[in-house]
Amino acid sequence: TTAKVPRCSKCKSTHARMDAFTAVGGILGGLAGLASCVSVVNANEDDWFVGLIALGIFAAVGAGIGYGIGRMISPKGIKPESHKTKFSSIQELLAEGWEFGDKPPEDN
Repeated sequence: TTAKVPRCSKCKSTHARMDAFTAVGGILGGLAGLASCVSVVNANEDDWFVGLIALGIFAAVGAGIGYGIGRMISPKGIKPESHKTKFSSIQELLAEGWEFGDKPPEDN
C-alpha cells in the first residue's frame, strides 16, 4: 500500500528546488572529482583507486554544499521532507508494524 502525506504547493516546490540544488551540487562536485581523478591517474596509473575515492568525495561534498545552499534560500517555516514520518496516519501505520520500503520481506 502507499500512504500519502499531503503538503502544500509551496512546500512541494521548495522540496523540489532543494533536490535540484543537491543534484547540481553533486554533479559539479563529481566533475571536479573527475578532473582530480584524471590527474591522479595520469601521474601514476597504479593509483586509479585513489582517483576514484577523490571522485566520490568531491561528489559527496558537492551534494552537501548544494543541499546547504538549498536550505539557506528556503522560505522560513518549511519543514524538511523527512518530517513526513511525523504525520499522524504514518505514525499509526508504524505503530501497527508497517515499515518503509518497496515490498514486505518474504516469509521463509
